[in-house]
Amino acid sequence: DDASDDETPRILAPYVASGRVRVVRKTRNEGKAMALNDGLLCARGDILLIVDADAHPAPDILRHLVPHFESPRVGAVTGNHGDRVTDLLQRGAPVKNALLRNNGWNTMPLETAIEYKRFGIAIQLINAGARSDFKHLSHWKIMDQLTDAMEKDSPDSQSQEVALLLLRQPTIISADSLTHPYAARSIDRLGQSKDQAIRNAAHNMVLLDRTSMQRIPLPD
Repeated sequence: DDASDDETPRILAPYVASGRVRVVRKTRNEGKAMALNDGLLCARGDILLIVDADAHPAPDILRHLVPHFESPRVGAVTGNHGDRVTDLLQRGAPVKNALLRNNGWNTMPLETAIEYKRFGIAIQLINAGARSDFKHLSHWKIMDQLTDAMEKDSPDSQSQEVALLLLRQPTIISADSLTHPYAARSIDRLGQSKDQAIRNAAHNMVLLDRTSMQRIPLPD
């Protein structure tokens, strides 16, 4: 407890009373790094788990992390950052509640949903107000993933719906990303799609510069 002045001591009290938790309370707030260093000095276990205050680890996280330490070559293990919004939606939470619990509208849930081929969730997110606002090449990589899904022998119809929704709304990008071969390849693939609607949407897509918010012309 890094000398907190909120309800932290009261919240921790029942856990301390249970005998299963030991709280080390600092008298001066010195920031996260110093608090971790002080906590490490007080630790007694062989394996230390460090969790950020705003993290929501899965209940069985230790079952996934600890076995890696059986190898003498492993000194530390990290868990991949999970997307709370996608996780909440998969558990059946309403779209707006899930987004609000993730501190408002943002694009990481949308990007994550597409990356992991949760196209149904991506559709819910877009229809609920999520926008494309991907950094540098991320947008083109996402569009490539959608194109891959649409070009399969048994294409996922939801991937086409996601692609159309994204192509038909203004997309904020880094202007310099258009000079990268990845962007040219992605635009070319969309323009040559077997689906007429995708081709038309790709031809008319609106790209906005992240800095000036002005429309960027599509490359020839």
